[in-house]
Amino acid sequence: MRTVGVQLANQDSYSVELANIYIAEIRFGIVRQIRDPDFAESLESGLAKLMIEFTGRVRPFGQDAADLCGCLPTPYRSITPDAMIPATGIVHGMPVPIRNISDFQALGVEIIDPWSEGAV
Repeated sequence: MRTVGVQLANQDSYSVELANIYIAEIRFGIVRQIRDPDFAESLESGLAKLMIEFTGRVRPFGQDAADLCGCLPTPYRSITPDAMIPATGIVHGMPVPIRNISDFQALGVEIIDPWSEGAV
């Protein structure tokens, strides 16, 4: 998350938006860090900063995205965040920052890899 934050900081701050499903995925990761409370606290702090930075720029997984999500040729043929995030991106016309690019290439969404060198 730290690397992504650095890469996003290099971008025009108000040109980047997030799908609200990312928040759920980050929260899911925080809750599961019971063996490493220091890491969980670090993630929690990062999420709090992310929420402040993206106030007003978190896009919902709404009815249109839900409808599209059911039609996407996702790798596992199921409704998961890996289907919900690109559907939200497509509906809102926003690129999707994602690490597992190969799973998303066939979905028709613009992809950015904020983990790669020189990304964003």
